[in-house]
Amino acid sequence: MKKSLGTLLILLLSLTSCLPQVAPNGPVVKHQETPIRTPESTNTIKPSPSATTTVTVTASPSSRLQKNCVSVSSAFDGNAIDGTAVFLDHLGQSIVLMGENNLRIPENFEGNPRNSEQSVSPDGNLLIYRQSKYKTAQSKIVIVTSNGQVVHDFPDQDNWVSGVAWLSDEYIRYPIQSKTNSEQIRLYALNIQTGQLHELRTDLPNIADTDTGYPDWGVDSWLIYFGIKKGVNIVYDPSLARVVYPRIRDQYPFYPVSLYDIQNDKELAVLDIASAGDAKWSPDGEHFSIIGSEQSRLEQDIYVVSRDGGQFTPRTNLAKLYPKLIIRSYSWSPDSQKIAVWIDAEGTDKTEANDNSLILLDLATKQMVDLCIKGYGHNLPYNLNSSVSFMMHGQPVWSPDNKKLLVTSYDADIQKIVTFLIDLENNTAYQVAVDLEPIGWMK
Repeated sequence: MKKSLGTLLILLLSLTSCLPQVAPNGPVVKHQETPIRTPESTNTIKPSPSATTTVTVTASPSSRLQKNCVSVSSAFDGNAIDGTAVFLDHLGQSIVLMGENNLRIPENFEGNPRNSEQSVSPDGNLLIYRQSKYKTAQSKIVIVTSNGQVVHDFPDQDNWVSGVAWLSDEYIRYPIQSKTNSEQIRLYALNIQTGQLHELRTDLPNIADTDTGYPDWGVDSWLIYFGIKKGVNIVYDPSLARVVYPRIRDQYPFYPVSLYDIQNDKELAVLDIASAGDAKWSPDGEHFSIIGSEQSRLEQDIYVVSRDGGQFTPRTNLAKLYPKLIIRSYSWSPDSQKIAVWIDAEGTDKTEANDNSLILLDLATKQMVDLCIKGYGHNLPYNLNSSVSFMMHGQPVWSPDNKKLLVTSYDADIQKIVTFLIDLENNTAYQVAVDLEPIGWMK
């Protein structure tokens, strides 16, 4: 039976007292810092001219949106969290690891908690965060296991900027502001085993700068906000052999997206869309996805293309059901077979509004399922008295076994973050935390 938002919020408040307790402090593990090795000089490779692959957007067969409404249970079994769920405690300014070893990593950031840049490795084994000490201007990249043990500890380079993220299980994306041009970054891959920095190409053919009005892809949002125009919105695949970036547009209102083969200096595909955002590779590196629309910004879809090129194909086609539809956020399952999507849709005479609803997309069957749960998939209006105002991710978090999701909602007064665990096998949702934002799930 479908649960209304009001019913769901009442249940949220009633479940608060049942939450698992988190230890106030995590283990203190001493570890010798590993210096980042200065990159060797890199020869700039100029690509040879190659013909652009013109791609016609072809819609996949329209899939009927089915409902499979989850039930909300008041009985939560702490063992339902297989592995370790990772949360941000914005009010306490710390990372919380909830699972077999409930612990807290304190003082990992000062000031704005968004600057700590936490994420879980693709294989689910490691957590990265930036520990910033603004009073002393010291910062470092810290990598820990699910039990809080520090395995790598890299002091930041001069001119470091935000944007640290996992490229693969071995490499971390590491941008550095250019010393000769304050509006440009140089992009590196940091090897977590050796500390070696490998420079990645940013001199890509027909690449667009952000001052051309190109939309923010959600990759370098803070850099763009502070005026960085060159070297941003560049998304490398796990093998570092493919890259996707914004291409100079020839015709308004389209913003081309280019898929490029680094090894062979060849453009594999171009997508012309009216808007673009939330760009990411699937965990297995076989597909790239991005939110976009062909005409209106209110008719969005998730476009997917193979790493070998071909067509960017829209996968949800929900704009055919709703006159206005915005995709707030989405995430790939670890096995790269499904996508969880938060949508915000305006209803018609035949369809009800689907605001902030969670949809599951099966890429193999093209089947879409509405779980009938309202939630939080995007930033709410800023509220100084609310922990919700600090939310930064919003996207659903998958368990390593692809069977569960962590999603966020909020209480009736929009003052507290409420996190649900959805068990996809028994179609049940459990409240697991209040005022903690899920950001990953470790093994």
